[in-house]
Amino acid sequence: MEPCYKRLHLQNVGRDGAVPDNTTVHTNSASGYLLSLVNNLILSDVEFVVEGTRIFGHKNLCDLPISSNVFLSWQMRERHSKEIRIAGVSRVTFLLVLEYVYSDRFCVSDEAAAELFVAADKIGIESLKSLCEDKVCQSLTIETVARVFELSDRHHASKLKSECAAIITANFDAVSKTQGFQKLLQTDGQLALELMKQ
Repeated sequence: MEPCYKRLHLQNVGRDGAVPDNTTVHTNSASGYLLSLVNNLILSDVEFVVEGTRIFGHKNLCDLPISSNVFLSWQMRERHSKEIRIAGVSRVTFLLVLEYVYSDRFCVSDEAAAELFVAADKIGIESLKSLCEDKVCQSLTIETVARVFELSDRHHASKLKSECAAIITANFDAVSKTQGFQKLLQTDGQLALELMKQ
């Protein structure tokens, strides 16, 4: 017998929750089926409000072992509410968080990895934070390293912070001329001083 996730026919749901047309979602795995539920009105029992827009969710999937204590506390706090407000995370980034929570999928651009890293730390998903930390580490450049150094300090990512410090120390003349380094000097002189002592 064919697994139930291959037999279900789902509808695409627009950003506003409207169902524009009937479209069959073809999935080849349980993970693919779960991924198709991200921001899908079908079986949704919770709505996350992010940047003023609604994102449809599923409480049982947010209660998986991979998810965080923050999701669990939201669930406890909002047990009788269908709406959970998320602040300080962009809509696009929150959708990436849900993709990871629902399907264990991690496929992000270098640019998105830094923002997702911050969201994972804020929400408390350590496994996602670690994946983002590795991705950001691999994409460091002279232009981005000072900003990422500050980010790694603020979000307690010691591996990333050490990697940034090593790159900054080895390329100090070039890094010190970047906008990121100049901003670091203005916003967190203590952290910049820590760097210069190395």
